Parts: sequence; structure tokens; C-alpha cells
Amino acid sequence: VRSAFAKKFRETSGKDRLPSRFSEFLKQIHHSRSVNTTSDYWLMVWELAIACPIPYIDVDLFDWGKIEVEPKLKKQVVNLQQSLKEHEFEVIVDGLSLRKPNQYPFPSWQYDKKEQTTGKLYLVNEDLTVYGRSLKLSGYIYLQYCRAVEPMELRGLLVRIRNVAIGSYDPTLLAYPIVPNPRFNWISGEIYVDMGLESALNIDRDSFNEMSPHFVKLKSIIHTLLEEKVFPDAARAQRRRTQGRSEDKQYNKHTALQSLIHQELGGSYTVTTSNVNPLPLTIDTDAEMIFENKQSSLLPKSKSKRDIIQGIAHAFEISMLAPEKKRREKFYQLLSELAKLDVL
Repeated sequence: VRSAFAKKFRETSGKDRLPSRFSEFLKQIHHSRSVNTTSDYWLMVWELAIACPIPYIDVDLFDWGKIEVEPKLKKQVVNLQQSLKEHEFEVIVDGLSLRKPNQYPFPSWQYDKKEQTTGKLYLVNEDLTVYGRSLKLSGYIYLQYCRAVEPMELRGLLVRIRNVAIGSYDPTLLAYPIVPNPRFNWISGEIYVDMGLESALNIDRDSFNEMSPHFVKLKSIIHTLLEEKVFPDAARAQRRRTQGRSEDKQYNKHTALQSLIHQELGGSYTVTTSNVNPLPLTIDTDAEMIFENKQSSLLPKSKSKRDIIQGIAHAFEISMLAPEKKRREKFYQLLSELAKLDVL
């Protein structure tokens, strides 16, 4: 080790001393989105934990209650965790016994803090012959629904040969042939190569010869899984979440509007839908009813614009019930209230 390199890490390690337990190390890493925001010393420890054939963290790799997984794959992951423990291989840095830092789902909550993060697990299990030479793969691909995996260094796919990592997590998903999009960040996976692919290693043992038949086959297997299962499931999850947010937004708007109506007209007024009157909205003070005509030809075709016009119509019609001299002031007051309530 070069003296300057050793000196740098001695100085850094004194300032950023490692905790005595790996769970505490990981807890501090989780406070940031990226390991790169910590020190060079901690980054080195992280990279060692990723690269070495050591066990995973002492708790389960996955919180199974939040993960969609087939029993066969769950058993494979549990067996993998156990087999790594049986190797009895340990790496200790400054008194800290390292573990693989993978833990999913993480972050535990969605961005709005209203829903817990969930995900789905996909099996990689192939035993085949490529040009007369065996290629045996196992592992998993994890899709975290609508939430980027953190820390950022766990995003992508990592290939291991005989349990040792080759390079770091590849965020391009082995050069998946589409333009990267945010859903790439929802994916984390490990591919264990139990047989084959060693001849495809470049001399730095940090990357592969991408023209190797074994590597080409590996990419084909992974890309097919991504195309046929992972990305379609990601798209469906995104649609469900978008639809859910839209429904929540509509419900909140409706509730806010009802509250404003009761405040201005009294709690006895009822809002209902009717196509009898061609106007978008009418108020029957005798029956204490508000009739909305959402199919009115006077409304724009765009649903978002229709909702805005309906909100303005409520403000206008309610203001028309005020004394004549106060109608204009009441109209602008109601518009302001509706804007605050996010109805417009």
C-alpha cells in the first residue's frame, strides 16, 4: 500500500471511526441517499462489504410481509443466506465485522409518508450449456414499487462469480436497450454465477468482455426477464399509484367544496348531478339543492378544465345569492377560498 494512501485513510478513519456493530453502520448509511456523501474511509468499508463473500445482515434480507414473492424464490433466498453463513468467511475492519448491506424495502415509506414501501421479487435460476460450456446462474431481481432504492449504490444489478462481486452495481441493468428512466432506480438485483463466465472476465477482474458468448447469454436472460415481467409490473404499479392519488385528490376536492357550501349556505344543502338544465351548475333555494351538469355543452372537454370551471361556477352561483352590492366581493372571496382548498 502506498504511504500517501495509507496516511490518508489513517487520518480519515480517526475522524470517522466505525461503530462496533454493522447494524449501526448501516443505520448511519441509511440517513443519506448515497454512501458517497460519507467519508472515503466509510466508502471503502462499504465497497468491501459489497465485494466480499460474506453473509447478509443478521436480520432477513427482505421484509417478507411487504414483498410479493413465490415460495420457491423465498426458499432460494433463505438458502442463499444460510450457505453464505456456512462458508464461515469473515472480514473485520477496525473491529467491525462486515455484512452485505442489502436490506429491502428501503426506504420503508413512500415519499408522501402515507404508505409503506412494498416490492416484488423475481427468480433468476438457469442451468444451461452455451457453445459446449456450462453456465449456471441463480439470484434475484427486486422491484421496489414507485420508490427509488436507497442507498443509490444498491441500484442496478451486481454480478457475482463464486460469491465475489465483479465491479459494482450496474445502474444500466447490463446495458438494457432502452433509454434509462426513473423505473431503473426501483431495481436492485444480484446474479450469482455458480459455473461459467470466468473466461469472460477482463484482466482487471472488475468488468466483462461483452462479446463473450456466456456474457451475451447472461444479458439475454436478464433483459428478457426485465422486458417480460419486471418493467410491465413496474408500469402497472405506477398506474395504480397514479390512479389512487387522482382518486384521493378528487375526494379531497369534493370534501373541501362540500365544506365551503355548508359554510356559506348551511348544512341542509345537497349537491347532486342532473342533466336537465343546460347550465353547468344551478342552485334551487326552495329545495335547498345544488345541481351539477357535468355533461353541459358549455364546459370544456378536458376533465381538469371542467373541474376548474365547476369550481368557479360554485363561487359565482353562491355569490349571486348575496345582497346585490356584496355579490362581486363575495365572488372573489369564494374564489380565494377555493384556491386555498386546492379546488381550483
